[in-house]
Amino acid sequence: MNELMEERRCPSCQTTNRVKVDQVMDAVCASCGQKLIRHHYDLLQVPTNADPHEMKQAYRKQAMKWHPDKHSDPVQFSAANAYFRAINEAYAVLSKEARRNESASEVKEGRTDSASMDLSQQAARRQFMDEMYTLALELALDSLNTKQIALRLKEQGCDPKVADIVAQASVSYRKRQARKKARKPLALAVFWFLFGSFILYKVGPPFHVVAWLLFMYASYHGLRAMFMIIAGRESVRLK
Repeated sequence: MNELMEERRCPSCQTTNRVKVDQVMDAVCASCGQKLIRHHYDLLQVPTNADPHEMKQAYRKQAMKWHPDKHSDPVQFSAANAYFRAINEAYAVLSKEARRNESASEVKEGRTDSASMDLSQQAARRQFMDEMYTLALELALDSLNTKQIALRLKEQGCDPKVADIVAQASVSYRKRQARKKARKPLALAVFWFLFGSFILYKVGPPFHVVAWLLFMYASYHGLRAMFMIIAGRESVRLK
């Protein structure tokens, strides 16, 4: 059985240490003897001045790498699960403005015992799924299909089963939203077509050109609505 190992750079001397995952929270640097994980920032491997986007990217990378479902061996599963929960707890703290400021103050004051949220396994998994769904939705709104989204997630280390589930859910959401928004151009198409018909049949010939222009305008909205309904997205992907 191969034990799960993690490479951690010492925040004090920058030496790279290879430690067991189930011991990383209490591990010390082999060179300087300082703790490798002093606070939540170290756990996510981001600087204390990291912005929300940087923390989100770091969290996604770590959480996908250490998702427990990627490990079938009971011992590896247990180690990965504990580490996974710690990563989610760190992100839960730092993603909240007030808690992030509190953690930053602790770091500046030299305190390393940042408050723990004691995130349960269920809460950690729920937070992870929410974050993966957010990432998948960003890709879906960029007009990627289910296979492309799942592939992107898998390339970043996401568990294949999780990637397939959130990819399907995000594309389904995009399609529902696009078809809901299609109501407006469809209504405009009907309105301008009826208005053009009224002008064509009830008003004199001098206004027939206006009627045909309205028909063209109605066709534009009609085609746009049809595309949104059939394709399940709002625009054509250019890439």
